[in-house]
Amino acid sequence: MCCFPEGRGPRFLPVCYAENNTASATGFKGAPPPLRDSYCVAREPNRRWSTVRYWPTMRFREVAPMLSQKQIAEWPDVSETGVVAMKEFFVSTSGPVAAGMENWAGTALLGVVAFVVGFTLNHASICTVIATRELIAERRPARSIALVECAVWAGLAYAVLGIAPTMQEGWFPLSHLVPAAILFGFGTYVNGACVFGSIGHVGNGETEFGFTLLSISVVFYIESWFALLPDQPPISASAPLGAVLLALALFVLLVLRLSVSLRSRSNFWRLTYSMGAVGITSTILVALAPEYSITASVGTIVSIPVAGAVILICMFSGSFASARFRRHRFKLRWPTTKGILKRSFGGILMGLGALMIPGGNDTVLLIGLPMGAWQAVLAYALFVATLAALIAKFGSKARSWS
Repeated sequence: MCCFPEGRGPRFLPVCYAENNTASATGFKGAPPPLRDSYCVAREPNRRWSTVRYWPTMRFREVAPMLSQKQIAEWPDVSETGVVAMKEFFVSTSGPVAAGMENWAGTALLGVVAFVVGFTLNHASICTVIATRELIAERRPARSIALVECAVWAGLAYAVLGIAPTMQEGWFPLSHLVPAAILFGFGTYVNGACVFGSIGHVGNGETEFGFTLLSISVVFYIESWFALLPDQPPISASAPLGAVLLALALFVLLVLRLSVSLRSRSNFWRLTYSMGAVGITSTILVALAPEYSITASVGTIVSIPVAGAVILICMFSGSFASARFRRHRFKLRWPTTKGILKRSFGGILMGLGALMIPGGNDTVLLIGLPMGAWQAVLAYALFVATLAALIAKFGSKARSWS
């Protein structure tokens, strides 16, 4: 009897298989597909089956979050993956990640990393809307270049750590991805901030931006509950460029940004270490809790309760701390009805777009681009082009606060 690791929340439930490739689970409709070289995953009771392909050649740390304690202990290829030292860490801190990161040291590490991400997002005013407005309205490309640097930093971190970037759900076809990226751009414009920027705004005391993230998460949760979209198998791919080439690309981007930032050296250095911090810490965060996504933060708490809650709370705490450190004071601004409606509507559009890419600008920048996926390049280009067109036509009030 082989058991697929237990999941949490509405997305997955445990299913056991007999040796003849048949399965039974009380309350599930229909027979699951043959086992063969795939694991079969069941959705909520009375909902359809779906499959997630299992690649025996995947690195241990990439599949560890999906395995039971027994399967981790019996993993056959640990010695061939070069990550033997990581096995004990995953057994003690992840189990399956869905079990909740029971090891306090692992949970504390997640909290520290998430705090740094939130602090940095606020400290450097990291936001694609602000970057695009500066590019279109002020002809200042530095912040847009810095966002690309963030992806390169993430890719470099993946290469150094020997981790292959992994999308928990694969890319949708172009018929979904193209309109989804454009819709995400519309939603981001309506909201006035991207996913990164929304966290920064919350840290500034603009609590109405919390409704953006909540709306995105509600969209993800509803889709997960009703299974509205076809499942895409997870994909994993090593970065197409090695650490040396990525370091060279990073150097070129830094020189390019320095050449257009001669009037503001302090801002150059702030963006440099901030983008490096976000890229590296986000990679560590994804490595420790692969199911986590800023775009679907509340939905992730359902899947990985302890880790998801710790990450979200610490990320917001970091953003608050940055604002307090920068201004030496802090003041909450309570949301207005108009503000709530605007952020919620923007968040719903962003959530719908992120569902069909899949992922928001955080996923595209920090996972899709580091793995060299052309879908990520296309999605990000369409997203930014949509933002640029709307800003050129209607303007934007988005401004850097640091």
